[in-house]
Amino acid sequence: MLEISIYIRYMKCILSLLMVFLSLASFAQKETVKDRYSAAIGLYQKGELEKAASIFEKIFSDDTTDGNALENKSIIYSELKQYNKAAEGYAKLCKLYPRNDRYFSVTCFYYTLINQPKIAESFGKKAVSLNKYRYNNMLNLAHTYLLQREKDQSIYWYTMALEWVPSKAEFNRAFLGDLF
Repeated sequence: MLEISIYIRYMKCILSLLMVFLSLASFAQKETVKDRYSAAIGLYQKGELEKAASIFEKIFSDDTTDGNALENKSIIYSELKQYNKAAEGYAKLCKLYPRNDRYFSVTCFYYTLINQPKIAESFGKKAVSLNKYRYNNMLNLAHTYLLQREKDQSIYWYTMALEWVPSKAEFNRAFLGDLF
């Protein structure tokens, strides 16, 4: 009887130590992610974009729900003019955040840039269905139709986009002024 009591106390002690160890390991892991973010941001600020992207890539591969790391690496790939990787990253963001029209619109834009208008069109349609009042959603969808040489659809969506232009500067920046 005494042996069983000692054994139970021993097991409780081991379990307690194990829980403390796991808590410390979990805390240390969170610090590691925070340190990785700091390192990646520091590299980005120094202009070492490839290194920063690889750190964000690693953060995301360790936690595939970390949308911030995914968006940061996608932005960096865009700055590096690696639009295929940017499109891929934003497509993953669409899966993580299926109600965010901006991610669908940006994904549409990058697939348009890499000349995949059919894929871009599906993301553009989804962006417009989520928010039919955002200028960029309609504009990006119009671009996909322009690439597909679907004149009527393209004109329709450019005209719709014109109704929601937020400013003259946005209008000029979007090259719509050159089309009309």
